[in-house]
Amino acid sequence: MVSRWRGVKDEHDPQLQLQPQTSSSPVDAAGESLVQPSLASTAAGGRGRFVRLRRGVLALAAAVVAGSLVVALPPAETQADWVDSDSARASFEALTVPAPQGGANPQCRAANVVLLGSQLTVRWKVPAGSGYTLEDAQFTKEVNGLLDPITGPLLSSITTTGTPDNYTTVVSGGLLSNTLGGSIVFGIRLVDESGWASDWLATHASFPALIGVNTCTFDIVSPTD
Repeated sequence: MVSRWRGVKDEHDPQLQLQPQTSSSPVDAAGESLVQPSLASTAAGGRGRFVRLRRGVLALAAAVVAGSLVVALPPAETQADWVDSDSARASFEALTVPAPQGGANPQCRAANVVLLGSQLTVRWKVPAGSGYTLEDAQFTKEVNGLLDPITGPLLSSITTTGTPDNYTTVVSGGLLSNTLGGSIVFGIRLVDESGWASDWLATHASFPALIGVNTCTFDIVSPTD
């Protein structure tokens, strides 16, 4: 222990008197304290500063992440369900289109004409009051048992004249090639603007082996027959 002297002034003695003062802390020759700060307190203080620093860094990082999420995340999608208590009902009914009918006699002739070759003449009409005309007619020639509408250049082999109550259709040329002494099935049907079609008015014609004329017969053929 090191004693220090401090001056004490006595009120009865004007001279300064020195009295020893005991110091609880050891000092060196220069009077500096030889007691170092406690390691525990120093460590505790450093740890406290570190904890506060780490908390600050974590708080800053959390703020940056939260801000980036606000910028980067797209707005959430919302699905809306529409519920309507009303229900719709529709009735479906096929349109019945009347088939063409045989016209004035002779209704059909299958002929081999000199220099002209084979010709098929069919007289037919549209059912009265139906409102259909030649513009609504389709023609067919049976091929391999099928009745498919004739399209394209082969239509030039068919000519039709007359009025809805008495049309005359003449078939010649390419549609009747190789029919000498043979037979064909030629059909006519009506097609509504809605797409519904009638049955076929089918003509069964047999051509003579030489020059001459044969008659033929009609019947009604469904497209599914």
